[in-house]
Amino acid sequence: MSESHCFSSTFICIGEDSELPQSAQEAEEGTIKRLCFHAFEKEGEVIAGIVKDMALIQKEIILNILENEHARSGSVLHFLGRDEQQLMRMYYDTQLCSTGNYLDASRILYLLSVVRLNTFYSSKRNIAEALCLSEDRYEKLDPCLESLCELQLIKRTVLNSNEFFEAAHDYIAQSYTVYANTELQMDVKAGLDEYLTEFRNKKVHKRNWEEELPQPEFNRKNGRALAASREERSKKRRREMCFAKIVERGSIAFTILSYFLIRYIVEHAGGAVKGNYSAFPALSHAVSIRQIPLSVLFLVLASLVYVYTLCET
Repeated sequence: MSESHCFSSTFICIGEDSELPQSAQEAEEGTIKRLCFHAFEKEGEVIAGIVKDMALIQKEIILNILENEHARSGSVLHFLGRDEQQLMRMYYDTQLCSTGNYLDASRILYLLSVVRLNTFYSSKRNIAEALCLSEDRYEKLDPCLESLCELQLIKRTVLNSNEFFEAAHDYIAQSYTVYANTELQMDVKAGLDEYLTEFRNKKVHKRNWEEELPQPEFNRKNGRALAASREERSKKRRREMCFAKIVERGSIAFTILSYFLIRYIVEHAGGAVKGNYSAFPALSHAVSIRQIPLSVLFLVLASLVYVYTLCET
């Protein structure tokens, strides 16, 4: 890991691997052969045959390593006997050292590799938490993240965003976790694994909870229909909760109203017996609307308004 430069290459991998039609595959193979011949001269045909069946990004990385070695020593035949893990170890050693911060770069790439393999996403805040950085030191991550993006080891999950990142490719994530098993310090890796276990459990719990909720199909065309459906469900929920709200929040108002109504009926509508009021009086006369005090009518009106307000909120 003494090298301070990074591998640069004329072999460019664009996008994720995809199934290509036969004609496109043949065109790609022809392009690889021409590039290999141009970069490695006589050794180009042999190298093109070795990488023929590799995934596109795997071809790029292997050819990247061989191209830089050829530029330095003039030959790569002594490299062809090495297995893939040895080549990838050399690649990651060189690329991570070129960031100027091997420790943070190696930890960040490990975090994002594991997160990608578990089909989650990670924010800069998650990375800072895993690296035990306080909020005032978040900016320390920016140069390292930018370097890893330039090296195409990681990428932004959201275009032009500096908040969400992931490993650049499944092959990067898989091969780097193999690298980390032997190259990361045991205590460093153990701490990261502990954080990742807790992080994964939180994500799984959140995902399971969200799956239990009704998830109507959504696209741009039915966005208004979805909004209307949510509003209807909200109104239905409010109606269902109306009685509970009345009982919970309106008990005091109804108690006061009941007290005044009962007291008025006893005092004005009941039959008097020797100056005392009977518990079950025979009504001696009918009560007209003009005999009801204005305060009682006001309480009735206020209670009705209160009930209506509860039902609408």
